[in-house]
Amino acid sequence: MKTYVIKSGNSDYYKIGKTSRTVPSRLKELQTGNPHPLKVVKVLSGDLEGYYHDKFSHKRVSGEWFKLSRRDLKQIREIQPNTSITNKLFKLSFWLGVAYLIIKLTF
Repeated sequence: MKTYVIKSGNSDYYKIGKTSRTVPSRLKELQTGNPHPLKVVKVLSGDLEGYYHDKFSHKRVSGEWFKLSRRDLKQIREIQPNTSITNKLFKLSFWLGVAYLIIKLTF
């Protein structure tokens, strides 16, 4: 699994996504539906999509598209969280949320 950051044209809009295929093939698919030239900015090993979606949720424009600053991109380029720990924490937070809902609906 790879996590990628793709830039749309000359804008500050970036797509943060993941793929089990090659990033160039995913870029080609995305380019078909986008009138602006797309460029791969960063490829990270592992499934970090959820981590970065949460980290930049306040900058979400639509779906998986975010308006990111140079500082945000620097963080993505320089800091790659430990994939194993991040995935475990993400799953734990999901199941804690499910448990909370079950308890809330039960009482």
